[in-house]
Amino acid sequence: DTITLPRSPLEVQQIRTATATFTMSCLARRVMSARPAASAGAARRYLSSAAAATAPELEPVTVTKEGGVATLVLNNSYNVANVFTMETIDMFRSKWAEAEADPEVTAMVITAEKTGIFSGGLDLKEFHQPDVERLKRYWGGVQGLMTDVFESPLYTVCKINGHAPAGGTVLSLTTDYRIALDGPYKHGLNEAALGLILPWWIEGLMVRGVGLRQAERCVPLALLMGCDEALKIGLVDEVAEGEDGLADAVDAALKKLKTIPQQARAAAKLQLRREFASDMRTRLEADTENFVEKITSPEMQGALGAYLKSLEKRKK
Repeated sequence: DTITLPRSPLEVQQIRTATATFTMSCLARRVMSARPAASAGAARRYLSSAAAATAPELEPVTVTKEGGVATLVLNNSYNVANVFTMETIDMFRSKWAEAEADPEVTAMVITAEKTGIFSGGLDLKEFHQPDVERLKRYWGGVQGLMTDVFESPLYTVCKINGHAPAGGTVLSLTTDYRIALDGPYKHGLNEAALGLILPWWIEGLMVRGVGLRQAERCVPLALLMGCDEALKIGLVDEVAEGEDGLADAVDAALKKLKTIPQQARAAAKLQLRREFASDMRTRLEADTENFVEKITSPEMQGALGAYLKSLEKRKK
């Protein structure tokens, strides 16, 4: 008979999974037959551990697609506060690039897996007593991710279903349309309260989003605000009541796409954002060196250490 080889990685994976399952079943039967009564529990434990070993690893970011809309989800199950760890950044950028390369995708929704925390922002542990080369890669990844979203030709909607301070707000500012879930959730750039000086491009995104006067009011004072004030100053474009209302608001925002030729929309967006995005990319190396120099100063390290220690006390 002719043997047909698998034609895709998916088929290869399916065969591997089936083989592993069959092997585990055979081994379990051998264990149970060799050690009747007393070994039944051992066999069950063997099967349980083997299944766990072959279970898919939880990912910090997942992407689903329905029609021409892709949804990127920050998984709270991987990271409760959806902090931007190095792993999260790398996977976010990889999956974002895949979605952009898909000719069927014209829009991307960014949200969190669970209601309550959209994103807690950057991983401050990367800043405290850092390995300098790792810190450079981390910060380059942060600035690169935000630039990827900001200059994307896709129509981007931020579905903010919880708290979005600091880096969560920065991410939302890079998108085209921001919809927040009504509730006791905070938005804003509070880095100054930690002694951090925001890079020019984050302040620039804030100015583009809310205007110079509001940026001057909010950023130096590290103001965090509720949904109503965020809407009033333009930090979010819409506030929705309840999770169903939030989903409906996202659908309504996406429906607007159907009335506008995609090529014209994308061209207009890129024309408005090209210069700022170009600066974000061309100044990346210099920005990273400047950030690392500031964050590794004794004063900054002392402030970060004290803040992280206070967070640990709160957990206890």
